Amino acid sequence: MASRDSEAEVVHVDFAKKQIHGIRNGQEDTAAIQNLQTDGGRTVLQEVDSGMAWTLLVDQTSGKMSMGVNASTNAGHPVGFSILGVCTPA
Repeated sequence: MASRDSEAEVVHVDFAKKQIHGIRNGQEDTAAIQNLQTDGGRTVLQEVDSGMAWTLLVDQTSGKMSMGVNASTNAGHPVGFSILGVCTPA
């Protein structure tokens, strides 16, 4: 399990550039958002890259968010996890 110090605690979404940014281990990490759409009062963001896929849903009224990440290890073992949080305007 990763230590708390290696996890990005805050991420920033740049909707205009379709990018998501975070700081991990003191280094900025940026991922492209391949799919960005609104559906039923939720904003949906998705990316697939190098055997990893994630989906982030944000409720437009409450700001509550959930994210699912799926990948496989170098040995080919599937892994996945969920992230819950709240979004605030910049």
